[in-house]
Amino acid sequence: MFFNLQSGLQPTSPGYRLQLLERSALAPTLLLSMAALEHQPAVKLPLLQTLQLLSSSSDMNCALILNARGAETTCAHMNEPDPSGQVLLRSTEILWNLLERGSEEVTAQLSRMECVIPLKEAFLHQLMTGSRPCDLQLRNDLLVITTLIAESPSCLLIVMKSFSPLVRNLKLAYKHEDLKMKKLLLNLLVLMSKDSAALQLYKEERVMLALLTLAKPPAASSERRSASPHWSSGQREELQLQALATLCTVAPLMLDDYMTHQGNACLLLLLDWCVAQDAFFGHGSQGGGGGGGGGGGGGGRRGSTKAQMRHCIRVLRSVTSLGEDAVNQDFCDQGTISQFLGILMQMEASPDEEDVVSLEIKSDIQLILSALCENDMHRKELFGSEGVEMAIHFLKKGCDSFYSGFGHNKLILSTVDCVRHLSRASHCISFPCGPEDPQRPVLMHQQQEDSLVSFPGSTSSAAVLELTENLRLKIYSIFCKLGE
Repeated sequence: MFFNLQSGLQPTSPGYRLQLLERSALAPTLLLSMAALEHQPAVKLPLLQTLQLLSSSSDMNCALILNARGAETTCAHMNEPDPSGQVLLRSTEILWNLLERGSEEVTAQLSRMECVIPLKEAFLHQLMTGSRPCDLQLRNDLLVITTLIAESPSCLLIVMKSFSPLVRNLKLAYKHEDLKMKKLLLNLLVLMSKDSAALQLYKEERVMLALLTLAKPPAASSERRSASPHWSSGQREELQLQALATLCTVAPLMLDDYMTHQGNACLLLLLDWCVAQDAFFGHGSQGGGGGGGGGGGGGGRRGSTKAQMRHCIRVLRSVTSLGEDAVNQDFCDQGTISQFLGILMQMEASPDEEDVVSLEIKSDIQLILSALCENDMHRKELFGSEGVEMAIHFLKKGCDSFYSGFGHNKLILSTVDCVRHLSRASHCISFPCGPEDPQRPVLMHQQQEDSLVSFPGSTSSAAVLELTENLRLKIYSIFCKLGE
């Protein structure tokens, strides 16, 4: 309040009151007093509520709390005895507020072992005892904080096997919060895969088998059609897409496990299912199970199927690009070269407009074919005339949409990559308009036959004008720029 001679006492503005709080250093003072309130829960909870309010109100308060090592202090007291059950919730909210306003500094504090251990204990406690939706949400919030710590290069997350029977025999329900936790755990697998100790634990716990099981098509993985609880079709699809995204990173790091559990066969089975389900390929069923987020109509089913196909091909590209002969040979033994050529041309024959997803699928398929055929003459023969026709088709499409932003530029480059790696096959040598002289690949017959004509320096000759529109020259220019 302040006094005005004309109108008397007047309330101060919220901004002024907040400025006074910031200058008074109330937030760090309350934080430092937490150590003295360990056995006074009746006072500690209102103090945490006040800190939560202060940390959500301004960047200055968060900076003051962080300068007083607020993240460490909050973690140190979050698991103390609490009859109300609110201390952990309020502590987590304070950490969230700090992360939103000072992520890097907070993560640096939380990466210390003094914070990692309390966070782990809090998460395990919620995992074992939480049953209400608010408890499950708090558990997930703690897992997100752990994920943010794992992203930090300086994190001290120690990977070790748990021998607790409670953890090893954990059974999850089929609730939305449990679905979210499984997706968070799959994301954490990617972050932890940078650690060789984590990869060894993945092998021992058969993580690859679990990921491939989640990636199976619905017809192969959904065994429960009775009244017993199970994931809905939309939930299964969310888990499947997350598992495929995880496989993109983990599979190349665990090729032995990938091959042991027949990863190529599993993913090709999913690819066959996507082709069979989608009317995009002319023989699909619009009435399949509803996709996640796609609604009940055919358009939703088709969009979700394309997403599954996109992620599936991403995984296949990530493993074939390594050049491991055993993996690529197993891939080719299942007839995938002709299968992929068929998929490409079927997608091209579709009357639908090209979008980002379709172009990425086409580009990735071409890169897979290029990786498979690069150093193997037999596979180049399998590529055959059908593959040559495919490459010519994409080259003839030209560069009109090169700058569309949808990915046409990547598609053109992947086509050129395909041609380059297949150039020694007998049926690939005679491309239309192929260069007569490798030393002068841009020069055409008519240019060689034309007589030399002098032009003024300010006038472009016909040859120069032609070169500016020459598709082959544009392709060479692209590679020249990439090589700079």
